[in-house]
Amino acid sequence: MPQALMLYSRSKKYLKLWDQKKWQMFEERLFNLSELMRNIQSAFAVWYNKTFKRHGTFWANRFKSVLLGDEQAVLDCMLYVELNPVRAGLCQVPDAYQASSFYLRLIKTDRWLLALDRILDVDFTEYRMALYYRGNIATKGTKKVTVLISDEVIEREKERGFQTCGMYRMRLRYFVDGMALGSEAFIRQQIEQVRERGEYLRRINPIKQLQGIHLTLREQRGHAVEF
Repeated sequence: MPQALMLYSRSKKYLKLWDQKKWQMFEERLFNLSELMRNIQSAFAVWYNKTFKRHGTFWANRFKSVLLGDEQAVLDCMLYVELNPVRAGLCQVPDAYQASSFYLRLIKTDRWLLALDRILDVDFTEYRMALYYRGNIATKGTKKVTVLISDEVIEREKERGFQTCGMYRMRLRYFVDGMALGSEAFIRQQIEQVRERGEYLRRINPIKQLQGIHLTLREQRGHAVEF
């Protein structure tokens, strides 16, 4: 009941009338990402409009998700998201954005978050160095930060194709619109599946992003700046 009230706060009186079939449908929706986000966005929009006495649409676009094929894709996506506030001009460094998981991990108030080592095979120090390399905001001697990126991390990034630091300072739409992100084998598998469903019948090969650093199922709307 408490979980249901969080998602369907406007239907409190009807929840008491739910039968077993209704509760079964609720449990299925609870583990459906699109349905969960729809409910969260709807509840927040209603609360915000009511609190600040505004009307009309709150969210600019519908919720979108991209299927991540492996741990490397998860890492790349996490680093990109961590730099959202920097790209938006809300702060110069991700450390300064207090609403991010990176900030909470940095000040060690992240107990309620899934531990980083349960998501990725990197420790927080490596994660932070990679983040600053992608954001072009951490080099020795700068006034902005005091983080020194190790040569090992820099070489690893270059081997992956990030020859130029700061490649995540631009907006990369394929993290939202790419449908799937991962290895060539993974993307080809996804292509086969969508073709079997009668979708994207003309798609044969994975789409290369950032000169081939990333592979996606669908092309990006608007191309990233070449480095």
